[in-house]
Amino acid sequence: MSIACVLVGHLPLKIELLRRPALQGKAALVVEQSGTQKLVVDRSSSAHDTVVGMSLEKALVRCPHAALIEAATSLYREKWSSILDGLEQRSPIVEDADLGLAYVDLRGLEKLYGGEAKLVKAVVDAVPQIYCPQVGVAERKFPAYAAALQAEPGRAARVSEDAASFLAPLPVTNLPTSWKIKERLLDFGLNVMGSIAQLPFNTMQGEFGKEGARLWRLANGQDDELLVPRQHEETFACEVTFATPTVS
Repeated sequence: MSIACVLVGHLPLKIELLRRPALQGKAALVVEQSGTQKLVVDRSSSAHDTVVGMSLEKALVRCPHAALIEAATSLYREKWSSILDGLEQRSPIVEDADLGLAYVDLRGLEKLYGGEAKLVKAVVDAVPQIYCPQVGVAERKFPAYAAALQAEPGRAARVSEDAASFLAPLPVTNLPTSWKIKERLLDFGLNVMGSIAQLPFNTMQGEFGKEGARLWRLANGQDDELLVPRQHEETFACEVTFATPTVS
């Protein structure tokens, strides 16, 4: 065991529902201005015909009665930073991968916590349960992320040593790539990761280039990407000395 992926899905919406409990169970869209148009940055499950990244104009065609919430980006980041602070109390190495997505280095901490199960529970408990965190544990980052997607809210899921077998039945839409690439994979009948893993490496590389090679490796559980420790802003105190003017 070496890496835990901590996933807090729909964090902006969860924060907004805590502020606006009357919207619980209703169709809602969190939107923000991007250039000349507004985009959907999060949505409720009731607004299932919309997707994150869609323009507000298109989203309202699909879900015309959705409540609109102006994104409070600084608030989301503040809440997420507080969660990251809690995770850093469990492990000195935490990667802030994205809003609602973090990786925690677990190496060498099992004895400190009295075993693997207690260590993983400490990671789960580091996140307020109102956010329903999902935690995945594996030897590499992508399998850990895939496990987090499968975990029940407030629980952890662990990947077996055979990561490729764990990943095989999972949909290719879980791969970290553009929607355009995912659509092409689906058009080729590659619906699950196992179908990619069974292809010859050269076939995926030839059809999708470098991205195809990367996805083939991920589908086979091969992820050598290292954790990038969270960066903290440092403040420096500057001593300013004022010269005493002399009078001649």
